[in-house]
Amino acid sequence: MAVDPTSTRDRTLDAAAQLLRDEGPGALTVRRIATAAGLSTMAIYHHFGGKDGLVEALYVDGFRALDEALQAVPHTDAPLADVEALALAYRDVAMRRPGYYEVMFGRPFPGFVPSPDARALAMRPWRVFIESLERCEAAGLLTVPAADAALLLWASGHGLLMLQLAGNELASDTTDRLVHGGLHSVLAAVTSPGAMA
Repeated sequence: MAVDPTSTRDRTLDAAAQLLRDEGPGALTVRRIATAAGLSTMAIYHHFGGKDGLVEALYVDGFRALDEALQAVPHTDAPLADVEALALAYRDVAMRRPGYYEVMFGRPFPGFVPSPDARALAMRPWRVFIESLERCEAAGLLTVPAADAALLLWASGHGLLMLQLAGNELASDTTDRLVHGGLHSVLAAVTSPGAMA
């Protein structure tokens, strides 16, 4: 019976992401990943060419999942509500795939440099997000340029997520309440009076 290469690839990446999350970058050896995925080391070399290829695949798959999640958020006639929906979709991807998120936005492997194609893919979620802020700007809802608002919102949301994923006590509340509160505070700082009403 033939082995499904997609299943093998996904199992390997999920195993690697879980090892990274549970034990840190030092646990990501081809042998440890193969054992965790229930595969041979040869299967990993076949699919990824080795550890560097596997880290690139984690990066790519993470950004692909983030892009798909943000693209799935519908545009409505309320662009600020759309920004909030995008922020929550972003948070959901990070919380569901913390090992991937660490590779995407942390530097667990200092020598890792994403390929040009991977870096281009990584910019797609940013473009979705900034387009939502450009709609807010066009509607006269912002007091700063859309690019500045987008960067501030992304950075504050990312900071909160990194604290939560690290288990920081200050951000231990992982409910929507904390996310909504932080998002509304930052939005209030970059929107026109009454825009949040």
